[in-house]
Amino acid sequence: MRVREPEWTMPRVRVRDVVAAVNGAAFLMLASGRLLREVRRWRQERRRGRDRYEGQGRRRRRRPAWRFGTGEHGTGEQRMGTVTLYRPVGQKEFERVRESGFSAFPPRLPEQPLFYPVLNEAYATQIARDWNTKDAFSGYAGYVLRFAVRADFLAHYPVRTVGASEHQEYWVPAEDLPAFNAALVGRIEVIARFGTGVELSTPVEE
Repeated sequence: MRVREPEWTMPRVRVRDVVAAVNGAAFLMLASGRLLREVRRWRQERRRGRDRYEGQGRRRRRRPAWRFGTGEHGTGEQRMGTVTLYRPVGQKEFERVRESGFSAFPPRLPEQPLFYPVLNEAYATQIARDWNTKDAFSGYAGYVLRFAVRADFLAHYPVRTVGASEHQEYWVPAEDLPAFNAALVGRIEVIARFGTGVELSTPVEE
């Protein structure tokens, strides 16, 4: 008995199915192309950002900036375009600063060609406590003054390290002291005082 093979017939394809398939393929191609472009752009931006960051890091290692608190412009604390500095003074200089309303430092004496603000409180405290309190010219009293100076003004003066690494200070010529006073921002603060006797009986502020 001869078995009749089934006849193969081509399935009916509707036009709208073909159009939908073509549109779907086109959408997938478009979406994949856009995705690839986005990935490529993200990688490029990330590479540029990394190169820029590393470049800045290299520049900072070669020439440290004062605004980061290290390097050739010292370790003074910076706030809003100012640098916080300190100065240890004896009784006489303290009284002159107090007479100014805590707004300026007095002129230097003829034998004092430089004005020495220091960059950290510990260094200023060491001088006021260990040196000024044993010095007759300082009235056997030591005060630590804190004040803020415009950073752009200090940028003209290199930081000097004398002794240990924390012993950092600016050397401001005596003739520049009026300009230094003009660059002060806010009042001069008294944050510590050392010594015994009548020298410290004067109130810190009016």
